[in-house]
Amino acid sequence: MPDAYVNRDANAAPPIEVGGGSPMIYGFVTNARGAARVIVLTQEAMAVDHIIAKPEITGIQDLKGKRIGFSGVGSVTHFSALSLARQLGWSPGREITLVAGSGTLDALRQEKVDAILASAMVIALAPQAGFKDIGDLTAYKMPMAGSGIMVDRAYLAAHRDTVLRFLKADIEATALMQKNRQVFNAALAKWFNITDARTQDGMFAHVNKFEKKPYPSVDGIKQVFALYDSPEMRRHTPQEFYDSSLMTELDKSGFLDNPK
Repeated sequence: MPDAYVNRDANAAPPIEVGGGSPMIYGFVTNARGAARVIVLTQEAMAVDHIIAKPEITGIQDLKGKRIGFSGVGSVTHFSALSLARQLGWSPGREITLVAGSGTLDALRQEKVDAILASAMVIALAPQAGFKDIGDLTAYKMPMAGSGIMVDRAYLAAHRDTVLRFLKADIEATALMQKNRQVFNAALAKWFNITDARTQDGMFAHVNKFEKKPYPSVDGIKQVFALYDSPEMRRHTPQEFYDSSLMTELDKSGFLDNPK
């Protein structure tokens, strides 16, 4: 990464951020220092994590009474775990135990958990580590404000054209990644040092799950309010956390139907 593009001030929040919408909302509501941002694009509008488990666990129903690892409270994997529990009618702390800070293959190796919620990279690496993929959460069609683009509200008001160009670049890059396998492989090698062909194949399988028209996931935002209900959360509304007008503009222009 060219040094000119690196902001080394850890306390300076960038005006445009790529990340999970659900963690952003949770962080804003539960942390007084959370940044006030709006979601302008959602690539993952439903839970897409997989459940990676020990070899002796054969299916999702076998997780009852077991320990499920996730990365951290409020994270996308935490959201997925809570959504799955609600889908199955299970109460965390009764039918299952959710273990924070354990959403890794190492946690499985060390017997800290029986299964983990995992995204593309871990899913691709799991078979080589001797663990099983027992479930793809996309089958449940659970709405989520997952990976996407979020913008400081004041910055968006002052720099709408800049944000619009950033969205176009993101959508074009996604289209290129989906169409050109060499570009995808080169990016994995450069940024993640993943050069193993089998791992690359496993990760590429997840690329086409991205939304073709990545509007902010309004249903996913509403689900955040339902899963993390609290007096403080009720002081806010879902409408505070998204702006669909930029995607609507790109959609009406025809850009979303034919990104370069």
